[in-house]
Amino acid sequence: MSYHPVCHMQRLQEFWVSKASAEQRKGRAGRTGPGVCFRLYSQQEYDSLEAYTKPEIQRVPLDSLLLQLLSMGLPNARKFPFLEPPEASSIEESLHNLKSQGALAEDEELTPMGQMLSKLPVDVTIGKMLIHGCVFSVIEPMLSLAAALSVQSPFTNRSMRDPEMRDARQSLESDHGDPFTLLTTYHKWLEVKAERQNSRKWCKRRGLEEQRFYEMTKLRRQFKELLKDSSLLPEDYVHTSSHQRSSRHGELSHLRDMKRKFHQAPHKRKVLKLDSEYFQNENDDSDDGRIDIHDIDFWISNNSWQVQLLSSKSQVSTYRDMVCLKFIVCSALYPRIAIADIHNSYKSSSDQHFHTKGKPFAVLHPNGTLALQPEFLQLKETDIVELKNVRTVTPLSRKHQIVCFLSLLETTKPFLVNCLRVPAAHILLLCSHSLDTNQDFTKIVCDGWIELRFPETENIQDFVYQAFNIRDSWQKLLQKAFEEFTMDKEAKNEEMRKMGKRIYELISQFFHTEIIHSVRRLLAADVKNLYTGPKGGDVPVAVGLLDEAQTAKENTVKGGLQIKPYLTYNCLVDLEDKYLQYVQKHWTCPSCEKEMVATVLDQIRHKETCEAQKEKNVDTSEESSKGPPKKPYFCPTCQEELQLTLPEILRHKRSHTTSS
Repeated sequence: MSYHPVCHMQRLQEFWVSKASAEQRKGRAGRTGPGVCFRLYSQQEYDSLEAYTKPEIQRVPLDSLLLQLLSMGLPNARKFPFLEPPEASSIEESLHNLKSQGALAEDEELTPMGQMLSKLPVDVTIGKMLIHGCVFSVIEPMLSLAAALSVQSPFTNRSMRDPEMRDARQSLESDHGDPFTLLTTYHKWLEVKAERQNSRKWCKRRGLEEQRFYEMTKLRRQFKELLKDSSLLPEDYVHTSSHQRSSRHGELSHLRDMKRKFHQAPHKRKVLKLDSEYFQNENDDSDDGRIDIHDIDFWISNNSWQVQLLSSKSQVSTYRDMVCLKFIVCSALYPRIAIADIHNSYKSSSDQHFHTKGKPFAVLHPNGTLALQPEFLQLKETDIVELKNVRTVTPLSRKHQIVCFLSLLETTKPFLVNCLRVPAAHILLLCSHSLDTNQDFTKIVCDGWIELRFPETENIQDFVYQAFNIRDSWQKLLQKAFEEFTMDKEAKNEEMRKMGKRIYELISQFFHTEIIHSVRRLLAADVKNLYTGPKGGDVPVAVGLLDEAQTAKENTVKGGLQIKPYLTYNCLVDLEDKYLQYVQKHWTCPSCEKEMVATVLDQIRHKETCEAQKEKNVDTSEESSKGPPKKPYFCPTCQEELQLTLPEILRHKRSHTTSS
């Protein structure tokens, strides 16, 4: 297995052994006595072999390794004296990945996110899922999902070929993609365990490898302990009665006795049967009398009510929870996204091609849920919208989707593994590291390779503002979560809970918003003439997405204004709307119903002010609800309408009487 850092792709390819490996294999011939080694290749081929096998550090991604080195105080990872130094390009690519994941700042110092990730000895993407799950208070299903994505798939090749197994596993498949299929399968397996049924037979009938579920359970427990050790999760104390403790003690004694008998009993040699894969009877109960050591270990670590609780927590019950988990998974996996090829047939008998930023024409893994049911990815004719005087390369629709994947594996073809389908415009606006826009946000380029076009000018402004609001609120919540505990812990947790609940509502509303748009992959010729380029000089922001005291500078590469770290405004070449940013028109704010004459950015800026004032009013009302009720009172002396309680009204009247 090798790793391509630019494409973020793992390669499983055949290659010649090294001379050192060949010599080691020669030693096998004389292990128990003198022998002769026969090599089935020529001396010339032997002389052309590499002296030693390529070290593993040069064949794997270095993200987690560099993160650990930087967390130990290493000032510059490039100068670390590796025994077998990896290529400089691999180190640079890994540092770039850590910056894009938010683990490193631009000066390559650890961010609060990086400090948290360095405490978790897991892959960076899995660590981000766990941290985001803690912050968002959806950690229980996220623990199961992260554990399922960290082990080998429980679905065997036979489950794809056998028609009966294929039908039996259909109820486990989720049309959202492989991660939720794994989560559903794990939940169903736990239900079988909780009911004390024969889980081995249940897995066999569906072509599942039960060992993977035991690994998921152990890994899930380890993830939870790691989060507790890192102070990301509180300790959970379980109160049990004396009867429960006594019953559990007897159960553990019985299980340990069974385990001891299993190890002391003589074991028969396993003999393979001819074509047992095809001629084996699925209803064969011959293994029911045998002790399953994995099942014993499982029940030693878990009792019945713990398994029932684990099963309920591993389930996604509502659509809102599904949307929240999708957002967390995509924010952790990004930029591992792929866009569908326009010539896909969306038939299970043919390959479905997708394009990533670094590797075009990748294929959905044939054992994946979306490859077996590609119709869920197809844009139906009824979903296509046709508008007059609007021409786009790809069709307009409210249902465009992209694929988010866990890994890119190349064997005979480059395959996308563990794929998840998500709405295109929503995820790209929320997760892209760079958003480049034209004057009125009808054209947005995401990370320099995916273009979104929105023909409806009025709706796109509200849609974009929702995305910016969620991104900024999400970053504030993460910063709040990573702050040192300088204030009362309960008060801080309550504040984070309110922020998390508000973002949860915003994400749910945002994903329910449908907007007409088109999506296409930009080619090299498109990118060449994409940006306006810098025009020189500082460009003050009279209108925009910033406060009045702030100014934005011109982007020195793309042109336009760098409004936010992820947003460059008016940097795209758009001849049709060249002067649109200066055009003012009558507009009514939907929040405060104030009428004004404003440009596009004036409108968005006013919406931010209205939203901030609205939140302030909500907080004020919540605080006021804790005290005596207030009501409007018009003072004839002050000629003002005030919000006062009854005692405050009397004191206010008395103050005027005293002064007179």
